[in-house]
Amino acid sequence: MTLLAIRQSEIKMHSKKAFSLLELIFVVSIVAILLGIAILGIRVYNNRLELKTAEQIFVQALNNTRSEARKYSLDYEISFQEHSFTVVSSEKTKTYQLGNIKLNKLKGSKKLVYYAPYGKTKATNFEFELVSNSGQSSKVYVYGVTGKVASHE
Repeated sequence: MTLLAIRQSEIKMHSKKAFSLLELIFVVSIVAILLGIAILGIRVYNNRLELKTAEQIFVQALNNTRSEARKYSLDYEISFQEHSFTVVSSEKTKTYQLGNIKLNKLKGSKKLVYYAPYGKTKATNFEFELVSNSGQSSKVYVYGVTGKVASHE
């Protein structure tokens, strides 16, 4: 065998043992695409979790306010801001923050009042929409005189 033939066989063996630049670029591209999809999925999940948490805070606060109106025989007035709401009685005032979640009042009067001693409201239904930065939304309803609260996605 000549020196040239030996050198060519070494080059062929060496090229079969290593990855080519094209293969490496292909693998890195696939990993980058999968990583991008994963990051997007995590972001959507976090937005949904933030919306659900704000919805739970809102519904629980409305239910607690209704219960306190009955328990303590006090009127409670709730006013709504863009990212928060405030509960006011003759004894205390409390503001609840909803973070990045926007609170839209779609139906009902300007303020929601739970009247003593039964925790009832005026005969008006209220409809609220909680909206995340990504556009996901959830609706919360306060029904008629009873003031019962329900949420729907």
